[in-house]
Amino acid sequence: MRPGFHSRGNWTRRTAIGLALLLVCSASAQTLSNKSLTGKYAVREVLLATDTSQYSTFFGTLTFDGNGGVTYSGQQLTGTNAPANVSNSGTYSVDAGGVVTLSDPLRSGSTVNARLGSGVLVGSNTESGNNVFSMLVAVAAPASATSTSTLTGTYWVASLEFLNGDPGSTRETFFQMSANGSGSLGNPMVLGEAANLGNTQITQVVTGSTYTVNADGSGSAIFPLGGRRQYPATAWRNEGHQCRSGRQLLHWRRHGGGRARIAGRDSRR
Repeated sequence: MRPGFHSRGNWTRRTAIGLALLLVCSASAQTLSNKSLTGKYAVREVLLATDTSQYSTFFGTLTFDGNGGVTYSGQQLTGTNAPANVSNSGTYSVDAGGVVTLSDPLRSGSTVNARLGSGVLVGSNTESGNNVFSMLVAVAAPASATSTSTLTGTYWVASLEFLNGDPGSTRETFFQMSANGSGSLGNPMVLGEAANLGNTQITQVVTGSTYTVNADGSGSAIFPLGGRRQYPATAWRNEGHQCRSGRQLLHWRRHGGGRARIAGRDSRR
Protein backbone atom coordinates (compact mmCIF):
# COMPACT_ATOMS: atom_id res chain seq x y z
CA MET A 1 0.00 0.00 0.00
CA ARG A 2 1.31 3.44 -0.88
CA PRO A 3 0.77 6.45 1.40
CA GLY A 4 -2.61 8.06 0.92
CA PHE A 5 -4.89 10.69 2.33
CA HIS A 6 -4.06 10.11 5.95
CA SER A 7 -0.98 12.31 5.38
CA ARG A 8 -2.02 15.85 4.49
CA GLY A 9 1.42 16.41 2.99
CA ASN A 10 0.98 13.45 0.64
CA TRP A 11 -2.36 14.48 -0.82
CA THR A 12 -1.29 18.12 -1.02
CA ARG A 13 1.88 17.23 -2.93
CA ARG A 14 0.12 14.82 -5.26
CA THR A 15 -2.64 17.26 -6.14
CA ALA A 16 -0.10 20.06 -6.49
CA ILE A 17 1.77 17.95 -9.07
CA GLY A 18 -1.41 17.71 -11.14
CA LEU A 19 -2.17 21.38 -10.77
CA ALA A 20 1.40 22.27 -11.70
CA LEU A 21 0.59 20.98 -15.19
CA LEU A 22 -1.52 24.11 -15.54
CA LEU A 23 1.62 26.24 -15.41
CA VAL A 24 3.91 24.16 -17.60
CA CYS A 25 4.99 26.21 -20.62
CA SER A 26 2.68 29.03 -19.46
CA ALA A 27 5.25 31.38 -17.99
CA SER A 28 6.04 34.43 -20.06
CA ALA A 29 9.56 35.73 -20.73
CA GLN A 30 8.42 39.35 -20.42
CA THR A 31 8.80 41.42 -17.27
CA LEU A 32 5.58 41.18 -15.30
CA SER A 33 3.73 43.76 -13.17
CA ASN A 34 0.26 44.42 -11.77
CA LYS A 35 -0.89 45.23 -15.29
CA SER A 36 -0.05 41.66 -16.34
CA LEU A 37 -2.95 40.42 -14.21
CA THR A 38 -6.21 41.96 -15.37
CA GLY A 39 -9.78 40.94 -16.17
CA LYS A 40 -12.05 38.20 -14.89
CA TYR A 41 -10.83 34.80 -13.65
CA ALA A 42 -12.86 31.77 -12.59
CA VAL A 43 -11.49 30.69 -9.22
CA ARG A 44 -11.67 27.89 -6.67
CA GLU A 45 -9.98 27.79 -3.28
CA VAL A 46 -10.10 24.91 -0.78
CA LEU A 47 -8.81 25.48 2.76
CA LEU A 48 -8.29 23.28 5.81
CA ALA A 49 -7.62 24.72 9.28
CA THR A 50 -6.36 21.83 11.38
CA ASP A 51 -6.91 23.60 14.69
CA THR A 52 -10.65 23.55 13.99
CA SER A 53 -10.77 20.51 11.64
CA GLN A 54 -12.78 22.84 9.40
CA TYR A 55 -12.89 22.59 5.62
CA SER A 56 -13.93 25.70 3.68
CA THR A 57 -14.17 26.44 0.00
CA PHE A 58 -14.85 29.44 -2.22
CA PHE A 59 -15.83 29.28 -5.87
CA GLY A 60 -16.75 32.12 -8.20
CA THR A 61 -14.83 34.89 -9.95
CA LEU A 62 -11.92 37.22 -9.29
CA THR A 63 -11.77 40.47 -11.27
CA PHE A 64 -8.38 42.23 -11.39
CA ASP A 65 -8.21 45.92 -12.35
CA GLY A 66 -4.57 45.90 -13.50
CA ASN A 67 -3.62 48.40 -10.78
CA GLY A 68 -3.51 46.23 -7.66
CA GLY A 69 -7.21 46.03 -6.87
CA VAL A 70 -9.31 42.85 -7.00
CA THR A 71 -12.99 42.10 -6.39
CA TYR A 72 -14.39 38.66 -5.86
CA SER A 73 -17.87 37.24 -6.02
CA GLY A 74 -19.22 33.74 -5.60
CA GLN A 75 -20.25 31.22 -2.98
CA GLN A 76 -18.56 29.95 0.18
CA LEU A 77 -19.13 26.60 1.87
CA THR A 78 -17.94 25.83 5.38
CA GLY A 79 -18.23 22.36 6.84
CA THR A 80 -21.69 20.96 6.15
CA ASN A 81 -23.36 24.38 5.95
CA ALA A 82 -25.31 25.44 2.88
CA PRO A 83 -23.54 27.67 0.32
CA ALA A 84 -23.53 31.37 1.20
CA ASN A 85 -23.17 34.19 -1.33
CA VAL A 86 -19.97 36.18 -0.88
CA SER A 87 -18.69 39.40 -2.47
CA ASN A 88 -15.81 41.59 -1.36
CA SER A 89 -12.71 43.39 -2.53
CA GLY A 90 -9.01 43.28 -1.77
CA THR A 91 -5.58 43.94 -3.19
CA TYR A 92 -2.91 42.10 -5.15
CA SER A 93 0.61 42.64 -6.41
CA VAL A 94 2.67 40.98 -9.16
CA ASP A 95 6.47 41.18 -9.17
CA ALA A 96 8.72 40.95 -12.21
CA GLY A 97 9.08 37.18 -11.85
CA GLY A 98 5.34 36.46 -11.73
CA VAL A 99 5.08 36.03 -7.94
CA VAL A 100 1.62 37.19 -6.86
CA THR A 101 0.42 38.25 -3.41
CA LEU A 102 -3.38 38.26 -3.20
CA SER A 103 -5.98 38.95 -0.50
CA ASP A 104 -7.40 35.58 0.51
CA PRO A 105 -11.15 35.19 -0.22
CA LEU A 106 -11.46 32.66 2.64
CA ARG A 107 -9.36 34.19 5.44
CA SER A 108 -9.82 37.87 6.17
CA GLY A 109 -6.55 39.68 6.77
CA SER A 110 -4.36 36.97 5.27
CA THR A 111 -2.85 36.59 1.80
CA VAL A 112 -2.38 33.92 -0.85
CA ASN A 113 1.12 33.37 -2.24
CA ALA A 114 0.64 32.55 -5.93
CA ARG A 115 2.40 32.23 -9.28
CA LEU A 116 1.10 33.71 -12.54
CA GLY A 117 1.26 31.88 -15.84
CA SER A 118 -0.45 32.62 -19.16
CA GLY A 119 -4.09 32.87 -18.11
CA VAL A 120 -3.51 30.70 -15.01
CA LEU A 121 -2.99 31.57 -11.33
CA VAL A 122 -2.01 28.90 -8.77
CA GLY A 123 -1.33 29.64 -5.10
CA SER A 124 -1.70 28.76 -1.44
CA ASN A 125 -2.29 30.38 1.95
CA THR A 126 -0.14 27.77 3.68
CA GLU A 127 2.49 30.33 4.73
CA SER A 128 -0.01 31.98 7.11
CA GLY A 129 0.52 29.33 9.80
CA ASN A 130 1.33 25.71 10.55
CA ASN A 131 -2.35 24.84 10.97
CA VAL A 132 -3.49 26.12 7.57
CA PHE A 133 -3.45 24.08 4.35
CA SER A 134 -4.99 25.61 1.24
CA MET A 135 -4.87 25.63 -2.53
CA LEU A 136 -6.21 28.24 -4.95
CA VAL A 137 -6.49 27.84 -8.73
CA ALA A 138 -7.89 30.44 -11.14
CA VAL A 139 -8.15 30.52 -14.94
CA ALA A 140 -8.85 33.56 -17.11
CA ALA A 141 -12.34 33.85 -18.57
CA PRO A 142 -12.61 33.39 -22.36
CA ALA A 143 -12.13 36.53 -24.45
CA SER A 144 -14.88 35.45 -26.88
CA ALA A 145 -17.96 33.23 -26.86
CA THR A 146 -17.36 29.52 -26.39
CA SER A 147 -19.36 26.36 -27.02
CA THR A 148 -19.03 22.62 -26.58
CA SER A 149 -16.97 22.48 -29.77
CA THR A 150 -14.36 24.79 -28.18
CA LEU A 151 -13.19 22.04 -25.86
CA THR A 152 -11.16 19.46 -27.77
CA GLY A 153 -8.05 17.41 -27.17
CA THR A 154 -6.58 15.37 -24.34
CA TYR A 155 -6.28 16.85 -20.85
CA TRP A 156 -4.44 15.77 -17.73
CA VAL A 157 -6.80 16.14 -14.77
CA ALA A 158 -6.27 16.18 -11.00
CA SER A 159 -9.07 16.27 -8.42
CA LEU A 160 -9.30 16.63 -4.66
CA GLU A 161 -12.57 16.26 -2.70
CA PHE A 162 -13.79 16.42 0.89
CA LEU A 163 -17.24 14.87 0.70
CA ASN A 164 -19.66 16.83 2.92
CA GLY A 165 -16.65 18.62 4.40
CA ASP A 166 -15.63 15.42 6.19
CA PRO A 167 -11.88 14.65 6.46
CA GLY A 168 -12.79 10.97 6.78
CA SER A 169 -14.23 11.10 3.25
CA THR A 170 -11.26 12.73 1.55
CA ARG A 171 -10.52 11.43 -1.95
CA GLU A 172 -8.36 12.32 -4.92
CA THR A 173 -7.87 11.25 -8.54
CA PHE A 174 -5.41 11.74 -11.39
CA PHE A 175 -6.19 10.85 -15.00
CA GLN A 176 -6.40 11.83 -18.66
CA MET A 177 -9.62 12.64 -20.49
CA SER A 178 -10.20 13.34 -24.18
CA ALA A 179 -12.80 15.87 -25.32
CA ASN A 180 -14.06 15.29 -28.86
CA GLY A 181 -15.66 18.71 -29.45
CA SER A 182 -19.14 17.17 -29.48
CA GLY A 183 -19.78 16.59 -25.80
CA SER A 184 -18.03 13.26 -25.17
CA LEU A 185 -15.09 12.69 -22.82
CA GLY A 186 -14.88 9.05 -23.80
CA ASN A 187 -14.13 6.41 -21.17
CA PRO A 188 -11.29 7.80 -19.03
CA MET A 189 -9.24 5.44 -16.88
CA VAL A 190 -9.09 7.06 -13.45
CA LEU A 191 -6.50 6.40 -10.74
CA GLY A 192 -7.82 7.35 -7.30
CA GLU A 193 -7.74 6.89 -3.55
CA ALA A 194 -10.27 7.47 -0.78
CA ALA A 195 -9.66 7.78 2.96
CA ASN A 196 -12.72 5.69 3.82
CA LEU A 197 -11.41 2.91 1.56
CA GLY A 198 -8.11 2.53 3.35
CA ASN A 199 -6.17 4.93 1.10
CA THR A 200 -5.61 2.12 -1.38
CA GLN A 201 -5.03 3.14 -4.98
CA ILE A 202 -7.82 2.04 -7.30
CA THR A 203 -8.02 2.24 -11.09
CA GLN A 204 -11.44 2.44 -12.70
CA VAL A 205 -12.75 3.05 -16.21
CA VAL A 206 -15.57 5.62 -16.15
CA THR A 207 -17.78 4.85 -19.15
CA GLY A 208 -19.83 7.43 -21.01
CA SER A 209 -18.40 10.65 -19.56
CA THR A 210 -19.85 13.79 -21.13
CA TYR A 211 -19.53 17.58 -21.01
CA THR A 212 -21.10 20.85 -22.17
CA VAL A 213 -19.61 24.34 -22.53
CA ASN A 214 -21.68 27.52 -22.41
CA ALA A 215 -21.04 30.81 -24.22
CA ASP A 216 -19.34 32.41 -21.18
CA GLY A 217 -16.91 29.53 -20.71
CA SER A 218 -18.89 27.87 -17.93
CA GLY A 219 -20.24 24.37 -18.35
CA SER A 220 -20.50 20.95 -16.81
CA ALA A 221 -18.82 17.56 -16.93
CA ILE A 222 -20.56 14.36 -15.93
CA PHE A 223 -18.68 11.22 -14.87
CA PRO A 224 -21.49 8.66 -14.48
CA LEU A 225 -21.96 6.60 -11.35
CA GLY A 226 -20.84 3.05 -12.05
CA GLY A 227 -22.05 -0.16 -10.58
CA ARG A 228 -19.26 -0.22 -7.98
CA ARG A 229 -20.34 2.72 -5.86
CA GLN A 230 -17.43 2.56 -3.46
CA TYR A 231 -14.91 3.71 -6.06
CA PRO A 232 -13.72 7.30 -5.69
CA ALA A 233 -13.77 7.92 -9.45
CA THR A 234 -17.54 7.66 -9.78
CA ALA A 235 -20.54 9.90 -9.23
CA TRP A 236 -19.12 13.23 -10.29
CA ARG A 237 -21.14 16.03 -11.74
CA ASN A 238 -19.07 19.17 -12.03
CA GLU A 239 -19.57 22.72 -13.17
CA GLY A 240 -16.72 25.01 -14.07
CA HIS A 241 -14.93 27.23 -16.54
CA GLN A 242 -12.55 27.01 -19.46
CA CYS A 243 -9.89 29.70 -19.75
CA ARG A 244 -9.47 32.07 -22.66
CA SER A 245 -6.76 29.99 -24.34
CA GLY A 246 -8.88 26.85 -24.35
CA ARG A 247 -5.91 24.95 -22.88
CA GLN A 248 -6.83 24.91 -19.18
CA LEU A 249 -9.90 23.82 -17.25
CA LEU A 250 -11.14 24.53 -13.76
CA HIS A 251 -14.13 22.55 -12.51
CA TRP A 252 -15.80 22.31 -9.15
CA ARG A 253 -18.39 20.02 -7.70
CA ARG A 254 -21.66 21.68 -6.72
CA HIS A 255 -23.89 18.66 -6.24
CA GLY A 256 -24.20 16.15 -3.44
CA GLY A 257 -22.47 18.16 -0.72
CA GLY A 258 -18.94 17.87 -2.13
CA ARG A 259 -16.06 20.24 -1.48
CA ALA A 260 -14.07 19.41 -4.60
CA ARG A 261 -11.72 20.84 -7.13
CA ILE A 262 -10.90 19.45 -10.56
CA ALA A 263 -8.21 21.12 -12.63
CA GLY A 264 -6.89 20.08 -16.01
CA ARG A 265 -4.42 21.10 -18.67
CA ASP A 266 -4.26 20.26 -22.36
CA SER A 267 -1.57 17.56 -22.70
CA ARG A 268 -0.46 18.94 -26.08
CA ARG A 269 1.59 21.62 -24.28
